[in-house]
Amino acid sequence: MRYLFGVCLLIPVFGWAASADDPDHPSQSLTAQASDPTAPLVQMQMTYLYSDVVRNSGDDARQLLLEPVIPIPPTRLIPMTQILRPTVAFLDAPDGKSGLGDFDFQHVFVPKKYDWGTLGFGYSATLPTADHRDLGTGKYQLGPAATMIYYGINNWQIGGTVVQSWSFAGNGDRDDVSEFTFQPIANYLVGPWYIGIGDFTWSYDFKDHEGWTIPLGFQVGRITQIGRYKYNLSMELLWVPKQDGSGASPERGIKFGFVWLLPE
Repeated sequence: MRYLFGVCLLIPVFGWAASADDPDHPSQSLTAQASDPTAPLVQMQMTYLYSDVVRNSGDDARQLLLEPVIPIPPTRLIPMTQILRPTVAFLDAPDGKSGLGDFDFQHVFVPKKYDWGTLGFGYSATLPTADHRDLGTGKYQLGPAATMIYYGINNWQIGGTVVQSWSFAGNGDRDDVSEFTFQPIANYLVGPWYIGIGDFTWSYDFKDHEGWTIPLGFQVGRITQIGRYKYNLSMELLWVPKQDGSGASPERGIKFGFVWLLPE
């Protein structure tokens, strides 16, 4: 039933401003589009995080994320660009627990692009697909999502994505969820290279009121052509100076990104 719910989310979803259509506009470079959550660029993302220091545990932890990006061009029914971002997580957590995590899905509508950047609005949903209770929340979640990217500073790409999730169904023995997340974006673009703060997400749990979890990152990436196709290859360092809760969670780590880009 939980997988059928995920398929149903996908069923309903199957003009840019003139200045943003300019091929010389900074948002039109492949380097910019690869890091822009509103860009209509097909991507097959795979990231791997290894954490050798885990709070409240002597074990290490690993995380593999599969995150395809599926843009839908404007149609007569929905006259705006749509960006679909499903996320499948495979977790190797402390204490020997490993397997599939919760399934996340983000659907953002981008009504228009401006010369300064882009705004997008939509929703985020979570399905409790985790193989073990420690790998997920056990709750179905839904909430609004919004994203913004600003290109008004030369060579810079600045913005972020915010999501507020509430649980509405699921395992009655698990705690309800009310969580706010913010993924900041700040990248300096130089040709095929970019340097930035990474793609880790800050979060605040409104149910427990234990404060923020704030990971900090430093990322270096490059758009590289291998054979016929182009790829976004990156490496990122993680440090989490502020964490809420009492469970086991990464304090530092290293993350590798491999993204197959499919520009038009």
